Amino acid sequence: MTSGFSKLRLLANRWKSIIIPTFFTLLAALAVVAIAAEAPASSLTSATEAPPITLSDLDGDGDLDLLVDAPLGKAQTQAVDVYSNDGNRMTPLASGLAKRDLDTELADLLPGYSRLIAGMEVSKVPTENQLGQAPLPPLPPGMEELASDPLAAPERYDDSSSSLRDDYPLVRTHTIHFAAMSDRVSEANPGPDETVRRHRLLSISKMGGLPEGDFAPTGPSLLGGDFKPGMRDHFLGVIDNHTAIPADTHGAVGPEHLMVALNTEIAVQTREGELLSKVGLSDFWGGFDHGFVFDPKVVYDHLAKRWVLFTIADVNTTKSAVLIGLSKTSNPNGEWDMASIRVHPMSVKTNYLYADYPSVGYNGKWLAASVNMYKGTNEVAGTKEFVGSRIYAFHKPDYIRNDRAFYTQFDDPGYFTVVPATTHDAADTNLLFVTENSTRALRISALSGKVGQEHYTPKFAATPLRDIVPWEFSIGKTNISPQKGNAKNIFGNDSRMHALIKRNGKLWAAHHVFLPEGVTNVNRTAVQWWNLETNATIIQRGYIQDTNGVKQYTFPSIAVNKNNDVLIGYSGFTKDTYASALYSYRKADDPLGEMSKPALFKAGVAPYVKLRAD
Repeated sequence: MTSGFSKLRLLANRWKSIIIPTFFTLLAALAVVAIAAEAPASSLTSATEAPPITLSDLDGDGDLDLLVDAPLGKAQTQAVDVYSNDGNRMTPLASGLAKRDLDTELADLLPGYSRLIAGMEVSKVPTENQLGQAPLPPLPPGMEELASDPLAAPERYDDSSSSLRDDYPLVRTHTIHFAAMSDRVSEANPGPDETVRRHRLLSISKMGGLPEGDFAPTGPSLLGGDFKPGMRDHFLGVIDNHTAIPADTHGAVGPEHLMVALNTEIAVQTREGELLSKVGLSDFWGGFDHGFVFDPKVVYDHLAKRWVLFTIADVNTTKSAVLIGLSKTSNPNGEWDMASIRVHPMSVKTNYLYADYPSVGYNGKWLAASVNMYKGTNEVAGTKEFVGSRIYAFHKPDYIRNDRAFYTQFDDPGYFTVVPATTHDAADTNLLFVTENSTRALRISALSGKVGQEHYTPKFAATPLRDIVPWEFSIGKTNISPQKGNAKNIFGNDSRMHALIKRNGKLWAAHHVFLPEGVTNVNRTAVQWWNLETNATIIQRGYIQDTNGVKQYTFPSIAVNKNNDVLIGYSGFTKDTYASALYSYRKADDPLGEMSKPALFKAGVAPYVKLRAD
C-alpha cells in the first residue's frame, strides 16, 4: 500500500499544474505562580469576559498556584513565589507579589499577557488543596450542556462578537532545519519504528489493474473543447510503512516543491518527483517531547509564500496540544519556526479538554486552524464527549515578521469541523469558514476586525433548505466502501466538510455524504460539491455519485483556477477494483450544476486492510 501524489496538467493555457492528494491508493515551558492566600483556592475572573482561571495548590506548600503557559523572566518582588518549571525541576524566580497587585504585577512579569490579565480580580472558590483534584475552569457559556449530536444543537448565537475570545502567546517555540533534521534522522534511524500507533478518527456520535468499464479512464474527453485535464507526471509519494492506523495522508504543492505528510512521516519532493528529504512526524515535532503526534495538515500559503503544517499531539490526555510549523521561506527544505499550544493548561485527569482533526485555511491577513474539541474524564478508559470546535487565528504579517506571534482563540460550541477557507482573493480582510448546519444545509461563519479587536461571528449566514435532499451524517462503525481482494470493506467516516476555497468572491466546498437519508436506508457514498455566494446563496451544487450504489465516492479535494474552472479529486471503490484515485471537473461556462463523469487518475494495486482492537 502506498501513499502518493500525482500531478495533473490542465492542458488549457489558462491553467497551471495542480496536485490532487489521493487518500487510499497513492495514498510552557510552564510557569507556576504560588500565591499566598487564606482560602484553599481562588479564581481569576476577567472584567473583559475572559473565561475564569481556577487556581489550586500545585506544589503542596499550602499556597495557591496559577499555571501560566509561558516562560517567565527573572523578576524581583516580595509576597508571592514565582516558579519556572524546567522539566521536573521547579526553580524559584521571584517572590513577594502581593495579592492585591495581581492584576498589574502579573502583566509586568508576563509581557504580552496584559490583554488577558488586565482587570482580573481574585475571588474565593472551594476546591481540594492537592494537584490533580482542582476543578477544571468552567466551560465557556453555551458549552456546559451540549447535545452529543451538534447537528441537533439549538441555534444559540447572535451575530455579535463572541465572548469566548482569549489571547495567548505561542507557548513554546523553537526553530528547526528540515533538510538537516532529515540527514540526522537518517543516520540515527536507518529503519522505521515498528511500533504500530493507532488513532481512531473521532466523530460526534455517542461514541492491480482496473477492469475496463468500472472507472472509465476516458473522462478528459467528456466535455470537449480546449479544457482537458491530463496527466503530466506520475510518481511515488510516501510509502505507508504500516506503523500507524490510519495513514492520514495529506499534502500540498508549491512553486517548486511538494510536501507529503502522513501520521508516520513528512517528505519534501521536487515537482518532478525527486525525494529531497524525509523526516518522521514525531522527529519533526521532537523538540516538544509530546508522546503521540498525529493528523498532520500541510498547506502552501501562496499569498505569504510560506508552508504551514498543523498537527495534533496527545489525544485524549491532559497534555493535548495543537502544533504549528511555519517555514521561513517558500523552500520547505529549509528553516521552520515551530510552536506548541497547550489546549487547556488547567486540565486534570478526571476533567479535561483535548483537540482532534485540524482544518487549515488562510487569507492575506489571517492564518487559521480549526480543531474539534472533546471533553475527557478518564485518560485510561479514553472516555470522551464532543463539545464543539475551537479556532486558532494568527495574524499572519506579525507571525512572519517576528517569528513569534500571538493568536486569538474562539470556541464555537456544538459545531463540528468548522473549515477555514483557502482564500485566493488577496485583498480579503474577512476569513470565512464553512461547516454543516444540519444534514440539509451549510453554515458560514466569519473572522473579521482589527488585530487586537478580532471578531468571530459564528452564524454569519446559512444555506436555504429549499430543494435540498437530506443526507445521512454517518452510519456508525459500518464499513461501507467495497474493495477487490478482501471481504472487509473500507470505513467511510462521516460527512464532515473536507475542503473550502474562496476565489473571485465565491465559495467552493466539497465533502462526501451518505445517501439516501436514514441509517438503514444508506446504500452509497457520494461526493457533494457546493458553489456559494458569501451570504450563503446557493449558486449551484451537485453530486458525483452512482445512484445504484455499485460505486462509492469519498474523501474529496477541490481546486479552482482564476477562470473559475473546477477540479475535484476523490477516492473510488467497487467490489471488483482496489481503492482508486479519480477526478471530475467542470469548465466555468458549463451549465450550472454540471460536473464531468468520474475519470480514472490512478488505479489501486492492492487491498487496504488495517484492523484495530477498538
